[in-house]
Amino acid sequence: MHIRIANINECAQIEAIFQNAFSPFRDYYTQASYEYTVVDQKEILRRMKEGVTWVAVEDDKIHGTVSIAFKEDWLYITGMAVNTKLQGKKIGYKLLLTLEDYAHKNKHKKMWLGTTRFLPRAIALYEAFGFKYIEGSDYLWHGSTAIRFEKILQK
Repeated sequence: MHIRIANINECAQIEAIFQNAFSPFRDYYTQASYEYTVVDQKEILRRMKEGVTWVAVEDDKIHGTVSIAFKEDWLYITGMAVNTKLQGKKIGYKLLLTLEDYAHKNKHKKMWLGTTRFLPRAIALYEAFGFKYIEGSDYLWHGSTAIRFEKILQK
């Protein structure tokens, strides 16, 4: 498995990864928050233009993805998903390593993301990677409650 920057011809595969990864949790989301999480090809393309999108690939098949947007001297993770059949195989961790390496090379000082409490495996991954829950950060996100995590990057 290797990780590389996605290209615009891969939007359909990336959309399928989001559908696969989040469909087991569909009933926990509101309609609006699910649609914002499981983004369509148009939104994926917009995110590619706004920031950077990486994919985890093996045998020309995408198994995971992460996207970022730039906010001053920090990065915002706008979306991350891994194929359900391959979760627990460190693909998400490797995607985050790639993201952190990018952040260091480009002198970003922190990384930030939002998630929901009903994704405990995602939260465990973020915490294992060094993200910290921001106390009191709960907010209403398209009708669902979300929480914020950040990772301050060492120089």
